[in-house]
Amino acid sequence: MTIEEITDKVQFVIDADGNRQAVQVEIAQWENIMNLLEEMQDTIELAQARQEKEDVVPWEQVKAEYLAEMPEDGA
Repeated sequence: MTIEEITDKVQFVIDADGNRQAVQVEIAQWENIMNLLEEMQDTIELAQARQEKEDVVPWEQVKAEYLAEMPEDGA
């Protein structure tokens, strides 16, 4: 769902002077908004992780180091 599709269904609460004071959305729309925000956050976090690539350790390396440090069962 696009932002435009979501905002088309937004209802505004206005005061006596006609000024927008709040926004009202259906639960389904709220869930769509939350999903979009979560996707945006994931995208930002992924971009940050890619920029910090030097801090990333490959899983195989972590696994090998872990197994090398762990005593065998029953030993």
